[in-house]
Amino acid sequence: SGCTISGLIVGTVLVRHLGLNTPTACCLSDPDFRIVGCNVHDQISFLDRSFNFHVNPIFGFMPLTITHTVKAACRALKQLGGPDIESEAMEFIKTSVEIRSDATVVGKYGGHSELTRAAANLYDARGVMTDYVTGQET
Repeated sequence: SGCTISGLIVGTVLVRHLGLNTPTACCLSDPDFRIVGCNVHDQISFLDRSFNFHVNPIFGFMPLTITHTVKAACRALKQLGGPDIESEAMEFIKTSVEIRSDATVVGKYGGHSELTRAAANLYDARGVMTDYVTGQET
């Protein structure tokens, strides 16, 4: 969702800004790191396909868009004494965020499309999780 993606954006930019390079955060510092999200609202996905609604700076005044939410979070962080990362976050959105809004992956609000349901079922049937430190399946 846009709120989750906004949090991921602010977190990633904050990690980069602070120069954190721990084993769990090192991938966030990779210049090729991208956030790819899927629109969860079938009606809004049309606006994303047409105007890049969620990440287009022109719609930054509109609550619940990713741009608006990220700007608001960055301003709150600064007001609380944290670093000013708003311009870095806006640049990250331009270069490293992709919102999937094609009809094949967007179902009814918050639900699966046929394609994503098939992928979820496949993962449930055969997916594995691997501990990134040990390489062992968990």
